[in-house]
Amino acid sequence: MWVIVKAPRQQDAKQCGYYVMRFMRQIVEEVEIIERDSLPSIFTQAEYSREEIDEVRSELAECIQDHIYEWIQDSRDQYTKERLDSVIDQYTKRMDSVTTVLF
Repeated sequence: MWVIVKAPRQQDAKQCGYYVMRFMRQIVEEVEIIERDSLPSIFTQAEYSREEIDEVRSELAECIQDHIYEWIQDSRDQYTKERLDSVIDQYTKRMDSVTTVLF
């Protein structure tokens, strides 16, 4: 049986991934409500707030950064470490500028 769920929707074509991740989090966090009532009962808003999407965006950036650092630590090739350090520096500067724009 299919259940049509009217979940929050983004207002543009750029944030769909963040909305899907936020949607999945909401399902996991509110599983007790879903089991008691239904999946549609947890979605009471038409869209997520900017703060909710920024939280997902920040967590994704932290996750990616953690994996890059882990990969560097596991790397045995000095050139690879130096190259990845350079990439992380560029990425961090870019994320700092994105965070500045967002906040």
